[in-house]
Amino acid sequence: MTKNPNKKQRKSSRTEKFPPTLNLKPVQSRTLRFVCTAAVDNIPIDRNCMIKIMFATDSNGNGGNTVYTAVRLKRVKIWAGTTGSTPASTSMVTAAVEWQSTRGPTTLKSDTGNSFEPAHVDTKPPKESEASFWSQVSSSTTIRNEILFYITAPVGAIVDISICYVEANGSQLAAPQESLQINTVTPATASSYLQNSLDNTANGAAGGNLIHGVGLHTALGV
Repeated sequence: MTKNPNKKQRKSSRTEKFPPTLNLKPVQSRTLRFVCTAAVDNIPIDRNCMIKIMFATDSNGNGGNTVYTAVRLKRVKIWAGTTGSTPASTSMVTAAVEWQSTRGPTTLKSDTGNSFEPAHVDTKPPKESEASFWSQVSSSTTIRNEILFYITAPVGAIVDISICYVEANGSQLAAPQESLQINTVTPATASSYLQNSLDNTANGAAGGNLIHGVGLHTALGV
């Protein structure tokens, strides 16, 4: 039996008159790159670090508002070789990620290498680990300070963080529960969308800010 072409056209025309449901807060994904400006040894990265990983400055270049309401870690990669001239370049270095979990054992992924064969770690959050769950803006200090993983890497190491995220809408662009710990550009950059350091909370060694963002307009000017 031959289909009626007119009927099909009427259905198509009817569909175009009514826009489909649109998700105004979609889950998006991206990969952010960082470089270790100093050797880091078991520096904790917590939920606060994830929420504050991207931010926007005000019209005067002060403070900063978080632009993500929820972030979920998908993958961490590290490339680490030695720096300096021979024989320093042949000495061995270690890169490691230790995933944390209150529901089971911690999971450690590590590798050792040098400038000729760099150490390479490529790891995803294990099931039931803290990092396998979403991090969201929270007024609870306990939740904000929950550690997702510890990172170890030498100076010069490259760290890629793959995340899923939900952006805040205009009404949610507010100052974070804790002040952003950032090294601002001098002079201050007004009304800018910036990448924070990975270790951007007080949990980091020596005040954090050792793992700087690269490849984007960053607060550290790297």
